[in-house]
Amino acid sequence: MPAGEEAEVSVKGGFFPDAQVMVRAAEEEWSDKDRDLVLEEFCAGRSSPRHLARRLGRTPKAIKRLIEGFVRNERNRVLRYHPVYRTSRQGKKWTKNELIILKAHAEEKIDPVYTARLLCRHADELDLTPKAEIAKIKREAEGIAPTLDLIWAHRYLYFVYHRPVITNRAYDDLVKEEIEYGKGAKAFSEIKHHEGWPDYIISLALYLLQRETWRVK
Repeated sequence: MPAGEEAEVSVKGGFFPDAQVMVRAAEEEWSDKDRDLVLEEFCAGRSSPRHLARRLGRTPKAIKRLIEGFVRNERNRVLRYHPVYRTSRQGKKWTKNELIILKAHAEEKIDPVYTARLLCRHADELDLTPKAEIAKIKREAEGIAPTLDLIWAHRYLYFVYHRPVITNRAYDDLVKEEIEYGKGAKAFSEIKHHEGWPDYIISLALYLLQRETWRVK
């Protein structure tokens, strides 16, 4: 594979066909050094499984099986993983392979902290756009409150509790989305001028704060 070309993976029916990965070599013990080399090259999109197999004395199927394990978080590999021989990818351009991992982990609801560690990036980098940050906020309170209540709760944390848990940009975008697609500017104006804070808003705000505090730990 030419330099710079990314290893191809499929997102249909598993990343690699079972027939290609069910080999004895796929289950052999991996050293930290060899494992990290495969992850480093895969995330950077530099080397094909065939090239890595020749380099490490493995089969391409074994290389693919290792990558598949981290993409799917088999046996909690992502949660247990700690990089040893990796280099930071913070601030670097995202590769197709990294985005595949990001998408798969989001679907499995893996904590972004673990995904960031696997990718050797800062967790903040996983929020690629303001919309992604808004989506994360909504996921955290999914099934608990509509967007307007979230806005109200974030206002409580900012003005009363003095402990905001989202950025100003994320809050502003959340408000814009609610005005455009939700109950509108009138509803937002009403909560801005409402006297006092309903108990359910305070409870939601403290829930969001508790979740953020737990995640940081």
